Amino acid sequence: MLVQDLQQRQSDWQTAWQIKTSRGLVGWLIVAPTRLPDQAPMRQAWLDLIERVVQPCAIAISQIQLLQVECPHCRKLETRIRELEKINQLKSEFLANTSHEIRTPLNSMLGFVQLLHQSQSSELAAHRDYLNIILSSGQYLLALVNDILDLSKVEADRLDLQWETIHVPDLCHSLIALIAEKAHAKGLQLRISFDPSVTTFVADSLRLKQMLFNLLSNAVKFTPSGTVGLSVNLVGVFLHFTVWDTGAGMTKEQQVRLFRPYTQFPNEVVKTHEGTGLGLVVSQKLARLHGGRIEVHSELNQGSQFTLVLPLTPAVGDRQAPPEISVPKPRSSPTAIPGSRDASAPHNLTYRPTAPTTPTSTAPPSALGKPILVVEDNASNARLVLTYLAKLGYQVLWAKIRRSYGFV
Repeated sequence: MLVQDLQQRQSDWQTAWQIKTSRGLVGWLIVAPTRLPDQAPMRQAWLDLIERVVQPCAIAISQIQLLQVECPHCRKLETRIRELEKINQLKSEFLANTSHEIRTPLNSMLGFVQLLHQSQSSELAAHRDYLNIILSSGQYLLALVNDILDLSKVEADRLDLQWETIHVPDLCHSLIALIAEKAHAKGLQLRISFDPSVTTFVADSLRLKQMLFNLLSNAVKFTPSGTVGLSVNLVGVFLHFTVWDTGAGMTKEQQVRLFRPYTQFPNEVVKTHEGTGLGLVVSQKLARLHGGRIEVHSELNQGSQFTLVLPLTPAVGDRQAPPEISVPKPRSSPTAIPGSRDASAPHNLTYRPTAPTTPTSTAPPSALGKPILVVEDNASNARLVLTYLAKLGYQVLWAKIRRSYGFV
């Protein structure tokens, strides 16, 4: 059409044509040449040139417009790809850290089992000590595996809730009893309070215990001294289970990252405690399955407050609970299980006078009486190594891995 129009024009002119492709109108071509040559060969050459230029021009314009339409989608896709790559990297780091978390309790469990096989029947007291360590490591490993399985079930939408009527005061007292030993071993005070109108409601009892136990365990873990508390209040049509402490607290940046899967804090405070950080992620997902959420308010060195907000569903039965109960401290605080996750461990170099028992083999005479330095951050594994070396006739110095000493 363009070429035919040019063939009919004999004078100088300026005009515009629509350029169309199979996708529709792509633009306009404005042509303003001088007078075409009168000679037929030259005139035909100009027309051939224009005809060859128009089609590629139309294709180019069409491709430009297509890119303009698709570029925003490409940018969104690139952003999503970067997000997925970051998540994949976090998963890789998480799996690397988790493999260590799994191996550590297994090492101590298997090691102390070997000691039990090697020891004499007269060592019953030591046997109980070893069994306590095995039990503690096994419980930790089981909790870790449960968190991983629960997270995978929730993400795959394969976790079903079992609804039942729950008596709130009984539930909370049982949870406080579960953490009482570890709390009192650290010298912590425990407090619990209820809204007088709160008695029963409907939820998944097992999952509710799991969420609250995780919050309470974290509060005890990250509170070196002071108080850990649990309060239950009715706010509108929601129940608020608030776990508060006077512990280390968190920065705003840490709070933002708190519920991200596979994210672990790199700061020095958290490095002193074992764990994968999955518990809070799983708890938040369980809360959402209940139609609720977990809120956090914290300030660094000022303690933290985690609130599990769940919708209140009327339930039958009504047993009044006292508005406030103070959990008394036992007359004799139980000692933490030696070598367990929360057992007291030396922060600096600690000398242990490990007089050998009957060794299965002996150390070289030149080594007897000379201390060996064991650098190990896990209390259970350190206890295992110290026990083995003591049986060989060595004396041992134990150092936790601390940046201030340059150990890595």
